[in-house]
Amino acid sequence: RNIETEVHLPIEADQVLAEARRCIRCGSSKSSFVGMPYFGKICLACRNCEAVCPNQALRFPHFYTVEKGRWHYEFDYPQKAGGGYPNPLRAAEAPEFNAIASQLTETERVIYQRRSTRIYKPDQVPDDMIHRILEAGRFAPSAGNCQGWKFTVLQDRALMDEIGEGTRKFLHTFSKLYQGKSLPRTLLKNTLAILKPDGIDQRPMVAIQALMTPKFGKEPLSVFFNAPTAILILGHKQYISDMAFGTGVCGQNIVLAAHSLGLGTCYVGFATSALNMDPRMKKYKERLGIVWPYETVAEIITIGYPAVQTDRVVEREFPKVVWVK
Repeated sequence: RNIETEVHLPIEADQVLAEARRCIRCGSSKSSFVGMPYFGKICLACRNCEAVCPNQALRFPHFYTVEKGRWHYEFDYPQKAGGGYPNPLRAAEAPEFNAIASQLTETERVIYQRRSTRIYKPDQVPDDMIHRILEAGRFAPSAGNCQGWKFTVLQDRALMDEIGEGTRKFLHTFSKLYQGKSLPRTLLKNTLAILKPDGIDQRPMVAIQALMTPKFGKEPLSVFFNAPTAILILGHKQYISDMAFGTGVCGQNIVLAAHSLGLGTCYVGFATSALNMDPRMKKYKERLGIVWPYETVAEIITIGYPAVQTDRVVEREFPKVVWVK
């Protein structure tokens, strides 16, 4: 079965509506996506380009869809523009967020507005704020109350850059494989699509390609987006039940706490995979003090002050909901 036939590219450049009369040419969009000017024909529909605009000059009319095949997801899509905005109070139509924000809890407001931050100010996050964020992670629920995690706070810029370079070398293999059109590569790609469909999906492959693209023809994009701090959540080898689930809950506590304090965050999955899978990265794990039993890098989260405002509500698809009463 050829996975090329399952790739659906519904969102192209001419489908993004830029309302010139609203644009104040603040440069926020350019600075937010430095090094990632455009992904080509493939767009992930994350809508960060829409969220970053302070004047709502950029409106995104479509969603990323795969209509059939291995990467098809069952979603209901909004029938008209604006229909996918948060509607927790079950209004007849999704209202403007500002109209309902005062009726929501602070937790809800942070959840709905949180977006990934990929450009940061150089200012370091104070230790007291890092402590507050880690405390939120410490009180995350865990199976059997095992709390099977350990935190590493990485602020060594030189080491972050070295890990980033090692990550790019690790990812380069996958990038060459995905772009290759030879018969052996196609067969291998199709096999991986069956054995590991989450890893060969076009969305992470597009992100890998963006990571490899030199920024304005100079240097590649930073794996850590030049964030001043990265928090590594390490999982205990004997974690009770599901490590990925438990550390994920811990990570989300950290992320929500950070955004409630005015900071920005981004999950960095590529560096996580490289540190766990590539033997060449072992030297960096040693320098990070990652040893048994906390030898699995479960999550990496960049943290810092956003260089441009990114937290804002965007539209999302509707997952299927089945009620059993």
